[in-house]
Amino acid sequence: MSTIKLTKATIVAIRNYTDDSVKAANSLTLAANALRKQNVTAEMLYSPEKGKDRTLYNSVCEAIRSGFDPEVQTLLQKKPSTLSESDKVSKRYWQQQIGSKLKDLRNKLKPKAENGASNQRTPLQIIEHQITDSIERIGNLDPETTAIPDVMDLTGASRLLKEALTAFLQGNK
Repeated sequence: MSTIKLTKATIVAIRNYTDDSVKAANSLTLAANALRKQNVTAEMLYSPEKGKDRTLYNSVCEAIRSGFDPEVQTLLQKKPSTLSESDKVSKRYWQQQIGSKLKDLRNKLKPKAENGASNQRTPLQIIEHQITDSIERIGNLDPETTAIPDVMDLTGASRLLKEALTAFLQGNK
């Protein structure tokens, strides 16, 4: 057993971290409850297919962006071609944070049975999730900030994955 005694500054830092964590969890619950009151489901927070209505998705993304520091908001509005390499990396990071917050909201909106106490998923559920996640990741790729080889047909890949998911789900009913 160690006999190290924490300094007041360390105790305050730990207390602040804990307080911020609890506030974040409570804020996530409040946000999910507000979305539920508007009949928003977890599935509605995935990036819509090309040509589909993006109003809800864009407004949730904008609400998330509005929670970032003003400097980050400004960075996210800039065209990648105007940014330095380090700013492009930073912008990519903050775009990923938007995706992370969306995922947190989706997970919080899922029915409790789906999030289950044991959180055990069947192999079929894992496969479904991985295909769905791949479709979302392809849809979220930004050709201006991501090095995508010219030979890659992202639209075709996404379409094939959606067809595979449909076939997979129909075959496992």
